[in-house]
Amino acid sequence: TVRLGHLLAPIGVRYIAFVRRAMPEAGPRGRRDPALATGLAAQLDLAVSRAEGNAIVYENEAWIPLRAVAPEGSEVPLDSADPLAAAQASSLAGATPVAEGDTAGPGTLLWGESADAGWSATLDGAATNRRDAYGWTNAFELDDRGEIDVSFSWRAYPILAWAQLVLWALA
Repeated sequence: TVRLGHLLAPIGVRYIAFVRRAMPEAGPRGRRDPALATGLAAQLDLAVSRAEGNAIVYENEAWIPLRAVAPEGSEVPLDSADPLAAAQASSLAGATPVAEGDTAGPGTLLWGESADAGWSATLDGAATNRRDAYGWTNAFELDDRGEIDVSFSWRAYPILAWAQLVLWALA
């Protein structure tokens, strides 16, 4: 692929460092791999951010924050059968960082935690629909602009809390 940045963007990878030496002035040198160097240089969505004798740092121009709102009309792959192909084809230009309690929307809220039905989000107190995005994370549709509240409900927690109390009582 020549779109490695698009593949890494949904998991929040902003920089890639290609280092050939363990330490700046000493340590073992890595073997030069021309295919890897050529492959990284050919990427359309990676730009050289910094280059020094033993290292090159690439910036991912397709990067998005792990918690962001993609504007309406963005192609966010939801419930995708092939997440890698979906990530490679999608562009989330214009996605804005967001934190819990921020006001955002309309668009798709991408919440960079493992996809799990225990995650829920509300927009001004109203529940939103959760779906898997990119095959690993959570997406919530925001129909309007409003305050976002995201929470996780782990269903086994009450059982474990009671089990811990019982164990403390027996000890």
